[in-house]
Amino acid sequence: MWDNFLYSINVILPVFILVTLGYILKRLNYFTDGFLTTSDKLVFNLFLPSLMFLGTAGSRIEESAERMPLILFACAGITISFVLSSLVIPLFVRENEKRGAMIQGSFRANFSILGMPLAAALFGQNGMTMMVMMTPFVMILYNIYSVVALSIFVPREKKPGFAGTAGNIIVRTFRNPLIIAVVLGLPFMIWEIPLPGFAGDSLGYLADATFAVSLISLGANISGMKISGKIKYSLAVSLVKVVILPIIMVVSAYLLGFRGEELGLVFVLFGSPAAVASYIMAKNMGSDGELAGQILLITSMLCPVTVFLGVFILRSLGWL
Repeated sequence: MWDNFLYSINVILPVFILVTLGYILKRLNYFTDGFLTTSDKLVFNLFLPSLMFLGTAGSRIEESAERMPLILFACAGITISFVLSSLVIPLFVRENEKRGAMIQGSFRANFSILGMPLAAALFGQNGMTMMVMMTPFVMILYNIYSVVALSIFVPREKKPGFAGTAGNIIVRTFRNPLIIAVVLGLPFMIWEIPLPGFAGDSLGYLADATFAVSLISLGANISGMKISGKIKYSLAVSLVKVVILPIIMVVSAYLLGFRGEELGLVFVLFGSPAAVASYIMAKNMGSDGELAGQILLITSMLCPVTVFLGVFILRSLGWL
């Protein structure tokens, strides 16, 4: 038990120390809002895509085929969680602005910024490679379902037509730098084309900056958020996101035969906090941005505890 406790601590602490560092530095005014905006753009448009490209280019097609059951489970889990939240939340919440923000917050995870460092901490390079393989499928579903939820559940005067919704989905999907990076890496994976040394080294330097910058930036971004009078909504969604959903998905995956690294990645995917993108999209698409920000803040605060307990329990049960 003590070994499992230490293992769980060693997995969680490095990740959340960097998040906490970002939070503290922002409170001490080391970062300006302009700097954070720039760093977020660097992570999303340069650092993470470099990591995704290298992970894809360095994989082999046989490995991807072996991981297809995990990818299919992830896609099915995201779809089911989106459908259920879209059916259940409107039964208890009347305001469309709140509905859209809550639905998105309940299924969309901080997959790339927090999920990947956790996967790397748990399983090293192999865990990273498996996450990279899942990324294009997961990101496409996140984009589609988020746009659908935020387009349907908005005030009538802000509601786009079908063409507007479909166009938004297509644009957001195919302009996503992470998806573009994976697509560009596919020829290198399929035909096993080696990267020139200078290209691999240069991209490697950019990829190495991903986790530190993204985690510090995450902590800085949530430092300015506050919990206000919408706590009953944000707390309910947060508990679903980081407690109920990962339990359901991990148990389901176990019953379907997933074990070890694959089961751990299911936990990381569904147990990660709400995505920063969910807050940005809610604000930009006429939904309740304040509520989306609260969900991001609360899930990020709960996540160190829930991830630690999840890893500890899975290790103790011998599932991980």
